[in-house]
Amino acid sequence: MFAGSYNPGIFVWVEDTKVVGFSAADPRNGNIFALFVEEAHEGRGIARALFERACNVLDEAGCPRMWLTTWPGTRAERFYRKAGWQVTGSHDGNLVFERHGRLSESSPSIRLPRSG
Repeated sequence: MFAGSYNPGIFVWVEDTKVVGFSAADPRNGNIFALFVEEAHEGRGIARALFERACNVLDEAGCPRMWLTTWPGTRAERFYRKAGWQVTGSHDGNLVFERHGRLSESSPSIRLPRSG
C-alpha cells in the first residue's frame, strides 16, 4: 500500500506496518534520487510501482527532462534500461539515465498488487 508524505515526490510502500520500499523524485529539477525495495520483497512489482509514481510526479510538474544516476553493472541499471530510459553519459563513475517528455498514452501501465 502507498503512503504519500507531504512532499509530492516521496512515496513509501508499507506492508504489515513496515516500510519495505520507497522512491523520491524532485519536481524542481526532474531528478529521481531514490528507489529502494528490501531484498525480501523484490520481484513483486513494488519497485516498478514506486518508480511509476515518481515518474508521474515529474510528468505532472511538467519536467521536460527526467534523470537519475546509478552504478553500472547493477540490477538498478538493468531495471532502468528495461523501463526504457536511455544512458546519456556518466558522472563520477555513475551512469546518467534520462527520459524526455511526458509518458505517452501507449506506455505500459503498471498494475499494483492488491494488499491484504
